[in-house]
Amino acid sequence: MNTATKFQMLKGWIMGFESGAVWLKKLGSQKTVDTYLQSLRRHSDWAKNNPDELLALKVEGLKSVNTSREFQAENLMEPFIAENPYKPSIMKSARNATISFYKHNRRPLIEPSDVEVPKQTSFKMPDVRWRIRVTAEVPE
Repeated sequence: MNTATKFQMLKGWIMGFESGAVWLKKLGSQKTVDTYLQSLRRHSDWAKNNPDELLALKVEGLKSVNTSREFQAENLMEPFIAENPYKPSIMKSARNATISFYKHNRRPLIEPSDVEVPKQTSFKMPDVRWRIRVTAEVPE
């Protein structure tokens, strides 16, 4: 199978998942896309979770602070890196791709125009000169 066909298959695979489509649209250069697609697919296959399921694990962990589920997505990555026979550079790429995937699937920030900011009231600093004058007038 040639490289172009392999890339198209990976692209079709990732676009089949909502989280994958969001991630792919936000990636930068074509070289990054080529590298990260293959890396995320490796991690996904090893974890036996598709991209939407990986993201669901991450979201569940964020909602489960101080429980065994808090770092379940990260805990899937550690053995994947440790147990695979790939070169360290390939595993680093897989780690970076997975972090990128989670990062680009964060909840969007609220637009500043949609947020009501309360009007700030003015605050007057107390006059500290008065205290200095009083201190200076105290006899020895």
